[in-house]
Amino acid sequence: MTLSELPIINRSYIEHEGTHYALIAESGEKKLAIKGYVSGFMGQEHTSTDTLICPLSPENAHNLRTRLRWLNPTPLLPEPQMMRLPV
Repeated sequence: MTLSELPIINRSYIEHEGTHYALIAESGEKKLAIKGYVSGFMGQEHTSTDTLICPLSPENAHNLRTRLRWLNPTPLLPEPQMMRLPV
């Protein structure tokens, strides 16, 4: 069985550096599915797919942002801008 056989939420699948990530809907709850390098993530192994199923927790979100840098928030402007009000 492969990761694609899990109930993946549309357009959430990504493969990065040999590890596969997807958001799934399991028992009416959204969870993170990871196949490959799972060190640092907390969850339960889905044995038939060799995938780690993780809750959407702050710790797992931090680990995901560490691996997928584009998930980190970035400022829209290079530096804070002062807004001038008309006098």
